[in-house]
Amino acid sequence: MDVSVIIPLYYGEEYVDGLKAMVKRAFKDAGIKGEIIFVIDDGGDYVQPDGDCIKVVRHEVNMGIHLSRADGFREACGTWVHFLDQDDRICKEFYSTLIPVAKKADVAVANGCIDYKDGAKKLLYYNKVERDMVSSQQAYIYLDNRIISPGQCLIKREAIPDYWLSHVMQINGADDMLLWMVMMSLDKTFKAVPHVLYHHRDTGENTSDDDERMLLSFIEMNMFYQRFEQGRYKKQLAAKTKALEGKSSFNLAGITQSMRKVRISFLKTVRKGWIRKGDR
Repeated sequence: MDVSVIIPLYYGEEYVDGLKAMVKRAFKDAGIKGEIIFVIDDGGDYVQPDGDCIKVVRHEVNMGIHLSRADGFREACGTWVHFLDQDDRICKEFYSTLIPVAKKADVAVANGCIDYKDGAKKLLYYNKVERDMVSSQQAYIYLDNRIISPGQCLIKREAIPDYWLSHVMQINGADDMLLWMVMMSLDKTFKAVPHVLYHHRDTGENTSDDDERMLLSFIEMNMFYQRFEQGRYKKQLAAKTKALEGKSSFNLAGITQSMRKVRISFLKTVRKGWIRKGDR
């Protein structure tokens, strides 16, 4: 299996036929074998499995976007995974363009557009500098989420961190940023292409348009990310300590201080960013 497309649905019956046709067309254009995994997160029964092509995961009650993506991932068999939202759109060249990139990078990122309900469009990346920022952790901290949706991305399945799968956020909005931050901390590689292959529909009712909810989601994301970093550095410290066991002396305080210097003061930055955004 080449690609597993994971699509959470929340009262999304109207999107199902269009999503099937769109994804299958992109599979055909790339000449690949793929599967679509629908995760029904509203207790509904409006999608049925179809052999190896269509899989269905059902939640009896709404569990949120993060758990839906994680549960869909656990059913995936593809070399690459693609987390698509129910109202996202991709061009038929999506996989044929991104697979060659994804063979070299852990995350291949498509350029795209935000389509506003008044008909206006906004390009996601206008130049190479903006595209290169998708791999800069500092850009996510001091600017914003440089990948607006995982629907832009083709990700190596083996590169998805266990931490992201097992530490599920409860507030929708920033679970994808948690994924990018953890992957970057683990030195996973990102590469964006200039081709416009993805369209995000801004209806004015998207979670990302709710500033208060997004702030709460960012705060929760920061909590999970700080726990990840703390656990990682504790392991590194334990490994350094073990390596130095038996030696006459070593500067434990110095090791601890050097690790402290590389920690990210993330929550303060996020709060300032949202305050600045609210002032505009």
